[in-house]
Amino acid sequence: MERPEWHAQLLSADLEVKMNRALAAFALLSAGVLSACQTTQVGGDGGSSSKYSRVVARDLQGGFMPNETLEFWPAVVPGEPVSAARVGIDPVSGGQYTYFSRGKSELLLPSGETWILGCRKDTIRGTTLCNMNFEPMDQGLIMNVTTSGAVRSICVGGHDFPGRRALVRIDQHPAISSDRNGCFHGGSAQRVASQLNGAQVLQTEAVEWPYDSGIQRQFALSGSYPAAKRLFRYALNADSTLFASPGE
Repeated sequence: MERPEWHAQLLSADLEVKMNRALAAFALLSAGVLSACQTTQVGGDGGSSSKYSRVVARDLQGGFMPNETLEFWPAVVPGEPVSAARVGIDPVSGGQYTYFSRGKSELLLPSGETWILGCRKDTIRGTTLCNMNFEPMDQGLIMNVTTSGAVRSICVGGHDFPGRRALVRIDQHPAISSDRNGCFHGGSAQRVASQLNGAQVLQTEAVEWPYDSGIQRQFALSGSYPAAKRLFRYALNADSTLFASPGE
């Protein structure tokens, strides 16, 4: 059976980001940082930074939004640089966003839904693969985009039954049917993307092997798609000075 398109797209961004976050948290715990309460704060609270500091500055300006926090995470692999991230709040959706010094970003909505955004290099083909994924691990949307955020294709996560079509319904618009691998291309992909602008509710129906019946899911978008697009573009081109510890 041919592997559906969304499988490859899913691995391109969301698993990498989530694994990095989990490994970073594990590294902090194993170093005794969290348990020893060694979080160091600089800026408004004063003090000094250390190798394993998490929050190193607050109320920073000049980033994606005002009043951001700068966080440092220890290297997952010895010898790799420390990972830095800027964290803030999107005023439209109320979600917490994070963008990393390596170009990845994510937007966590108050309802728990998450956008996972970023690009990776395909070293074999010499190309760059970019994704804007919304709840990809729970039958949300896997969006393959250009570096500017223009949509190339959209797939419904979890749809892997051969010859069956997935469905997407956004707010009160009529449902849109995918092709036979659960993905939208060309005009249908642009139609889905257009309806996502300012949308509040996303509903999907995926057909999973070997069960020949649709599984429906509903997600709160909270008008977050425009902010996710802006965050994606901003994080890819964020200046390295945004991630420098105060005083450097």
